[in-house]
Amino acid sequence: MSTFIAFYCSTPVDFLEYILQNSAAPSTIVVCSSREAFLERIDVSIRESLDGNISRPMEEDAPRPQHALLLPTIHLLAKSRAIDLAFTPTLQHLRAYLAIQTANRVENCVTEAHGISSLHSSMLAILGLLDIHRSTSEFSAQGLSRTLSIAVEASMALGRKFVIADILPSIEDKDAMATDGIENEVQPDPWMEQIPILNGSIRSGDEERVWAGRTIELARIVGRWCRVVNLGEDPSH
Repeated sequence: MSTFIAFYCSTPVDFLEYILQNSAAPSTIVVCSSREAFLERIDVSIRESLDGNISRPMEEDAPRPQHALLLPTIHLLAKSRAIDLAFTPTLQHLRAYLAIQTANRVENCVTEAHGISSLHSSMLAILGLLDIHRSTSEFSAQGLSRTLSIAVEASMALGRKFVIADILPSIEDKDAMATDGIENEVQPDPWMEQIPILNGSIRSGDEERVWAGRTIELARIVGRWCRVVNLGEDPSH
């Protein structure tokens, strides 16, 4: 079983549910955004999920259904107490946080001591690692490889399974992605996105929006460090 995995998920709620179902104590979630922006996305995601599950109009005095993440169950409370949450709104914040984790090495945690099945692992999980590079000059094979190497080193220092996840791009974001001769379809594979080899590359053309110089598929870069999976394929195995 690979201890380094990468996947795309539909919503941040899907990511949290995966972590809660597959992690053991202690684990760390690093969110590549501000706390406020993350909570807002969670709120929108939960509201959309609840609205989609209501098949018929509700009576005015009927209680509104609650999402599972909002119910204070014993399992959820126990899990959440064992997960550290960090927010890194910029790429510099992310790299600095990961470097500190490596510097402050800790002894590997024995999951059985916490009463957690060995099928679960302590995790260092990062949400939005790819997206946080997108608006910078380091959205390239060179920049991503640097960040991934720092993150993998941190996970090994902590003795934890390394997980990175990004939210599937919206329709607008999909239109902005550059693919090598592949037209944008209803659901293009985000892993097939072409990115430049070196930092500081620029896009050429107003309509085609392709990178100048050599490019490479995103999956090939991430695949050098992690096993790229689909969330539906049960990435815990």
